Amino acid sequence: MIAQTVKLASALGLVALLSFVALQSRWFEQGGAAIGTMLSARDPMLAARGSAVPSVSASPAGPTPAIAVVRPAARAGMGVVELSPDRNAQFVTEIEINGARIHALVDTGASHVMLTAEDARAINLDPPASAYTIPAQTANGTAFLAPARLRELRVGEITEYDVQALVAKPGQNGISLLGMSFLKKLSSFQVADGHFVMKQ
Repeated sequence: MIAQTVKLASALGLVALLSFVALQSRWFEQGGAAIGTMLSARDPMLAARGSAVPSVSASPAGPTPAIAVVRPAARAGMGVVELSPDRNAQFVTEIEINGARIHALVDTGASHVMLTAEDARAINLDPPASAYTIPAQTANGTAFLAPARLRELRVGEITEYDVQALVAKPGQNGISLLGMSFLKKLSSFQVADGHFVMKQ
C-alpha cells in the first residue's frame, strides 16, 4: 500500500515537473520575442540583426542651382550699356545732353564728342562764327570746328559730366559723334559678342 502511494506521488510529481517545463519554454518563446522586439525598437543595431528593417537616409543636399539671369532687350542698367550694331555694322545710340535727346554714332577714332550744327541748336548751343577755329580732317577735307563744354552727357544708365565737345558748321556732318572725350571717362569700353559694351 505504501509502495503504491509512493509510486503515485512520484508519477504526479513527474507530470507536474513536465508541465512546468513546458509552460516555462512557452513563456520564454513569447516573452523572449517581446523583449527582442522592445530592444530592437531601442537599438537599431539589434533591429538590423533581428529583422530586415529598411533604413531611410536623407539624400545629401547638392549645390544650389544657379539662377539664370536674363538681360532685358534694352541692354542697359547698373552703369553698363550694350549697343547693337545697325545694318551697316555701326553703333548708333540715343544720347542725352543737358536734357535734350539726339542720336550719335560711336566713333573711337574721334578725339572728341562732335555735334552737328542742328544737334547743337537742339541743346541750345550756338557758337558764334568767330568760335570755329579748331581744324579737323574730314572726308571732305579740312573743316573748322567750335569748342564747347557739355555740362552733362547721358547714354542709357551712364552719365558723365563736364565733357569736352566740338561743334561743326551747318552741313559739315550728317550725324553727331560719340568720341573719346566721353569714352575715356568710362572704366572700359569694348566690342564683345558683336555688341559695343560701355561700363562706367
